[in-house]
Amino acid sequence: MLGPLLILFVVLVGRNSMTTVLVAGYIVGFVVYTIYNVSTTLEPPDWVQHP
Repeated sequence: MLGPLLILFVVLVGRNSMTTVLVAGYIVGFVVYTIYNVSTTLEPPDWVQHP
């Protein structure tokens, strides 16, 4: 799942340092978001069961 993101990251490394920082931040945010979703799936809060 992270394959395309890693390829995009490698492509953008040589272009612009700010772009690299943004892509790296996006990857970190995506990983944190995924981990958060997994943790909430293991122990779903009430607002997930009753939207």
